[in-house]
Amino acid sequence: MDLHEIKGSVVRAGRELAASGLIARTWGNVSCRINGRQFAITPSGRLYHNLTAADIVVVNIADGSYEGEIKPSSEKGIHAAVYSRRRDINFIIHTHQVNASIASVLGQDLDTPHALVPVIGDIIACAAYGLPGSKKLKNNIIAALERSSGKAFLLANHGALCFGRDEAEAFTVAFALEEACAYYMARRYLAVSGRETVEMNELRELYLLQLARVAAPAAADNPEPLFSSERDGDHFILYPGAAGNGFPPGSSSVFRLSLAGSAEKRWEAEGIPAEAEIHRQIYKCCSKCNAVIHTAAPDIHTISRTGQKLLPLLDDFAQMLGTSVETVEIDRIKTAAVKIARKLKGRNAVLIKDRGALCTGPTKDDAAAAVMVLEKGCKAAIATAFWGKVKPLNPLDSILMRLNYQYRYARLAAKK
Repeated sequence: MDLHEIKGSVVRAGRELAASGLIARTWGNVSCRINGRQFAITPSGRLYHNLTAADIVVVNIADGSYEGEIKPSSEKGIHAAVYSRRRDINFIIHTHQVNASIASVLGQDLDTPHALVPVIGDIIACAAYGLPGSKKLKNNIIAALERSSGKAFLLANHGALCFGRDEAEAFTVAFALEEACAYYMARRYLAVSGRETVEMNELRELYLLQLARVAAPAAADNPEPLFSSERDGDHFILYPGAAGNGFPPGSSSVFRLSLAGSAEKRWEAEGIPAEAEIHRQIYKCCSKCNAVIHTAAPDIHTISRTGQKLLPLLDDFAQMLGTSVETVEIDRIKTAAVKIARKLKGRNAVLIKDRGALCTGPTKDDAAAAVMVLEKGCKAAIATAFWGKVKPLNPLDSILMRLNYQYRYARLAAKK
């Protein structure tokens, strides 16, 4: 392939990754070897759906240098490390796929299920944690490459690195890795539970009863909605019953309410739910919040039943949500509304006891991304608990990830 074709293959792969669910938004990156000296890689902070060949950056393998004003992915160093040590590899994708990300929290090498050995190798090596784009992470990848000649690697508390002779093989490896990690998790659950099959609701209940020591009432299985909303100038629009990852299009049962005062008695008379006060307080306290989504996704709901403070096991959690996500119990709406708004200071999610979570963002897309990251974080907390207590991300690394997102990455993404 000539350079234009190579760049086109990187663009195509980026779009396919976003559509496949292996990554979301700009998380992850793609590269293709050009020759023994250079590779082409996706740019930093650009959305995949509108990439063109002109956006793809050519990087020198030897020193990571490049020409032009477009910055390559901050992970260019780990791609260079692979290309310089694996002459058989021509295509690399770095993903944040769910099962592999969860398995990465364990921080250990995994044996590959026998049927998948021909695809990804007999060992799935796990590189120790390093901040994204750091020299430490690159060195940890190099150490993992020395332990395994496979094509799938875990990056502790972060995600996965998959590669192949070409684009097709790299994708095959990524999907095989997801299958392998799901198998590994299921095998552990079956060993701990003594059961013969994996049923997700049973797994969640076992987590609650035996690992989190929570015996929640059956009523908690059907949480009442806390609604979703979006800011509209000095008002906000409340979407009743929108307990999910979005807003009902064309809904006739919406309320446009003032941020100035709750007017609780008038709201009640007009059939406006008391929970509207929660949204009003959030917008008043969080000036950068323009959307709130309530989610009662099964894993998030399960964690909300424990009443715990959730710490980041994965660094995209720290990046997108904050250094922790706390739980608030609703007794009196007015009091709880103030508590919830305060817990969202510097964070983008709060768990509501027995009712799921509220996720926020400067846009509806950002709030939806927060839901997705929180769901993965809750899945990780549940699944890895079957190995005993796992260590969350180092607090300093959590802070650095959060600051990086707030003051660099988010601003770059906003420009695009």
